[in-house]
Amino acid sequence: MENTCPGSRWPKGSCRPMRCGKNGSLEYKGHLWCKTHHPPTVKAKQAAKSAEWEAEHKAKQRQRLEERRAAALKEMALNWLLENRPEVARELEEKVMQAS
Repeated sequence: MENTCPGSRWPKGSCRPMRCGKNGSLEYKGHLWCKTHHPPTVKAKQAAKSAEWEAEHKAKQRQRLEERRAAALKEMALNWLLENRPEVARELEEKVMQAS
């Protein structure tokens, strides 16, 4: 078993990868890997990042949906006021114009 890590790294300014070359300390499928390129560690880090991104994405989606619902509700309320209570709608419009 070779002592150097078989993982790849991209040196600055290079257009192709090179072998890691660090001394391997973690064994996986017959190779010694460094802590950076050890396949189970890499998978765990990727899974954690993916879960973090997914949680952020879902939170943003939820927020956008709530904003759209609030805008639709406001529009429906304004339309109802304009159709059924135009005097109240005018009063609200005047208050909004004064506040601006």
